[in-house]
Amino acid sequence: MKYRIWDLLYVKDFSFISELSIFQKILLIIFFNVILILFSQIKLYLPFLPVPFTLQTLAILLIGGVLGYKYGVLVVVLYILQGILGFPVFANFSNFSNVIGSYSLGYIIGFIPATFIFGLSISYLIKHNKINFINVFLAGFISILLVFLFGLMWIFYLTKNIFITLFYGLYPFVFTDIIKIIVASLVINKLYKNKQ
Repeated sequence: MKYRIWDLLYVKDFSFISELSIFQKILLIIFFNVILILFSQIKLYLPFLPVPFTLQTLAILLIGGVLGYKYGVLVVVLYILQGILGFPVFANFSNFSNVIGSYSLGYIIGFIPATFIFGLSISYLIKHNKINFINVFLAGFISILLVFLFGLMWIFYLTKNIFITLFYGLYPFVFTDIIKIIVASLVINKLYKNKQ
């Protein structure tokens, strides 16, 4: 059976993507790539923080949850390559040259393993019929921990100071990222619960 791209809302797992045409796969990847770029521009800067609040982590959870680890990672890698090539895709319409010396770079690199782990986890939960809010939340929490791990390692590399690293890179974001994990978990749980 051949799927149409809008059948995304009616399939039970990620296997439908393999049945899309090359053109449809490209459209799907571009669509979610644009979503990630747009979510990157929804930001809030606080005067004392060098790293902005954005919706990027919400986007990567949704991407991994909807596309799975294979195509989800492809979307994120494309996003990072665009930044490396100079396209203004990162927060504040910046690119790789703007973030290479900033505190943000580690988080951006962390999007790759986070998307992979979340997509893989959702695939496992679907396969074993264990999709529920708690399981999806735990998968999202672990995935976002990876983003913070990469982000904090990079900030520590730049500052050599654990207190600055935690103050600028972790403490201000704990509450907001938990909210984003909750939102993503509700969406993903609802999406797949309706298909069981």
